[in-house]
Amino acid sequence: MGPDVVERSGAWHVVDELRADSRVAWADEPPHLEPIWRALSAREDSSHKPWTDDYLAAFAQAGDLALATFDGGYAKRYAAVRVETLR
Repeated sequence: MGPDVVERSGAWHVVDELRADSRVAWADEPPHLEPIWRALSAREDSSHKPWTDDYLAAFAQAGDLALATFDGGYAKRYAAVRVETLR
């Protein structure tokens, strides 16, 4: 992401900006999230990296929400989730 990368110290400023944006919705954990998360994270590998992606995909799927991401491969990995890839 080059010069657009935000350091951890500035992350809360970004969160505050997102919360103030009327285009962004905030949601509580949807019911039935855990069984979906368990199913997505039950792969036979030892990598910890997909754990958070699995959670976010399960959250979106359980809540019938679209997930916005810069990750171009997300939609391929989670075909059951509505993914909006940002450019």
